[in-house]
Amino acid sequence: MTNIEAPTGPGVFVSRWRTEGPVDAEVLNQWKTELDWPSWLSLAEAALLMDAPELLETMTVHLSEGERAVLGLVRRRWLGDTHLSEAIEAALAVVRDPETRDLALEGRLRMERGLVRFEAGDSEGAEEDLTWAETRLKSVAKASRDHDLSLLNKAAYHMAQGEALMALQVYGDISRKAGHAHETIAISRLGA
Repeated sequence: MTNIEAPTGPGVFVSRWRTEGPVDAEVLNQWKTELDWPSWLSLAEAALLMDAPELLETMTVHLSEGERAVLGLVRRRWLGDTHLSEAIEAALAVVRDPETRDLALEGRLRMERGLVRFEAGDSEGAEEDLTWAETRLKSVAKASRDHDLSLLNKAAYHMAQGEALMALQVYGDISRKAGHAHETIAISRLGA
């Protein structure tokens, strides 16, 4: 018989807020600990995208300055803003500052900048940023959500450039035994 695990993740966190909330920031911290979730940022993104503004406001105290900058970028994209270059550069300045340095967020933001550059027709800049992001995330956050996205975006970039063998090589970097999300593994196998 197949054992189906109960879902965990940001959606469960937001659902708990809706059924047991509102609660204060300290209780949210306990919930995050119980959920064993690594990042406040992904929980905040879920609150934003699942239309839970009170939850988002309550958890903001737990976000670093860099995470708030990234969340601002996500909010702008969600609202339909397509002119994100300045917001990305501002967020990069925050995560590169010695006082607020965050290597993983810098990787994510370089990935975001690579995507914006690709949309603007700057293939060379896009490849540079996507490669840089994937390398950084592999070193500081291997098999994380952002690392998985960087691999999938890099493979998609190569496919869009007509470089099917390069895409296949990137998909091959997504090992079933390396801790990648099941969804990432499935998408990589479909892409390959």
